[in-house]
Amino acid sequence: MNMQTSKFQTIFYPDQVQKRENVANKSIILPSSLLVPHASYEWIGEDLYSGYSLMDGCSCRLVVVLSALHQSVIKSEEGHLFFIPTGEGFSLGDRTIRYAEVLRNKITSTFSLALQEDCYFSEEPSVELQLPMIAAYFPTAAVLPILCSSSMDSKETKALALLLSFITENEKNTLFVISGNASALGTAESALEKTKALDLALRDGGQLLELRHQGRIDSCATSIIEAMNRQPWNNGKWKIASYSCLHDRFNKLPDTYAADRKVVWHIVATLEGESSNV
Repeated sequence: MNMQTSKFQTIFYPDQVQKRENVANKSIILPSSLLVPHASYEWIGEDLYSGYSLMDGCSCRLVVVLSALHQSVIKSEEGHLFFIPTGEGFSLGDRTIRYAEVLRNKITSTFSLALQEDCYFSEEPSVELQLPMIAAYFPTAAVLPILCSSSMDSKETKALALLLSFITENEKNTLFVISGNASALGTAESALEKTKALDLALRDGGQLLELRHQGRIDSCATSIIEAMNRQPWNNGKWKIASYSCLHDRFNKLPDTYAADRKVVWHIVATLEGESSNV
């Protein structure tokens, strides 16, 4: 079998990730989306567990992992916005994650902006660090990792929205996992203010691209969230589960936050499907 292997195990995540039982276990309408951070498990491990526990029990057949590409595109591949790994799956210790090969091939044959390419995933841990959680919580689901250009404009975000719609047309029982931070690295005051602006926009279904243009938010996942909000199965209003910065976790954003170094904020949130649109 043509399986990819870990580039970041023990660096960003531990050898074994085990599912934690969720007492809520509510019914979840699919498609749905989960927003979780990406960083070393030392910093955001509890955020990931709390996020995936919210989706525990959902009957997804496909998990699509979306994250921003933080590196430059190879010159010969300029013009492509979406990158998907090749191969049959991913080997994670004694667990095997199966890629959605048929759907992957459909996407890259339908969308000229999408390309099957492995090299970006060897340097971007943001997708791989989600895989242990997916293997623990959704062991039978196929996985489709997609790295997206981090600076997509309105037209390019529309292209991503069309791609996401194509995915759910092919597989309704899809969980989208967005791996991204709530703020870029900044001073404690600046990062908190931008997280507050993102928080409000997530709750109210605000125009994220406009807020980014104004310099009020700087999440690397801005365009991905905006594309998700445009899907017909949701109302664009996220439910916020928690916030975190450094080793501090909050149920509500604090008015102020002090730190003697630059920081990054994280948000865990869900955007669930609506029964009338399924």
